[in-house]
Formats: sequence, structure tokens, C-alpha cells
Amino acid sequence: MIAIALSTSLACALLTGCADIYIVSETVELREDMRVPLGGGCSQVLHGGLFASGGNAVSSGSAGRDNDLKVDEGERGDSYVVVVSSEDEVLEHRSYDRSFLLSHKVDTFQVTTARGRRFEFSYRGSRECDFSPPPASPADAGATRPD
Repeated sequence: MIAIALSTSLACALLTGCADIYIVSETVELREDMRVPLGGGCSQVLHGGLFASGGNAVSSGSAGRDNDLKVDEGERGDSYVVVVSSEDEVLEHRSYDRSFLLSHKVDTFQVTTARGRRFEFSYRGSRECDFSPPPASPADAGATRPD
């Protein structure tokens, strides 16, 4: 039993440094020559499990105008999933696993809603729940789309 505890602790230290990881997001509306920040958030990922919330936690939000933009996100299985839709049509579906979060890469994508509004979303892993600008990295690195 001690050997198992030591191996788990060693694996934790080697893989993550036993520190919490967060997925940090930001949403911006793109209007002509303006970038209008709409906000962001973060969800904690624990070194002992994938997500702090456990289960299949999902949060949802919309940006007015009769469901013109809807964002559902949260844990699904061993990934953090983001589904962006407009008037019941899926515009983008992203899935972020633990290796993506540990890589600190940034996934940035844009969508245009059914009513012509444009939005940009950014997701990245971080050691802190910090909304400072992420370090530069290639878009879409480490994120997956379903076939």
C-alpha cells in the first residue's frame, strides 16, 4: 500500500507538480473595427481528477437577441467540451483534454451567428485563474473537433 501511495505521489509530482490547473476562457464580439470584450471565466482542474466539479457539469449562457448566440461548456467524460450555437445550429464544437491544458497552448476560434454577429473565443490551460493575456501560440493547437 505504501508503494502505491509513493508511486501515485511520484507520478503526480512528475506530471503536474501536484498543482491545480485551470481552463481559462475569453469571449470577444467583433464589430467592424472594434473588439468588444464580453467576459471570460475559468474552471479548476485538480491533479487528482480531471475537473473539480465532477460528473458531467455543464454551464450555459447566451448573448441575447433571441438565442442568437448560445454557449454550453463543461466536463464531459475526460474532456472539457465547448459547444457554440446560434438558433439551434451548432457553429463550433471543441474538446480540451488534460494534455491540452497542461501544454498551456491557446485555442482561438471565431463564429458568425445566424443574425450576422461575429464572436471570437479563446481557451487555454493555466496554473492560475488569471485573465491576463495568454502567451502567444498557434491557434487550434491541442483542441479537437468531432468528425
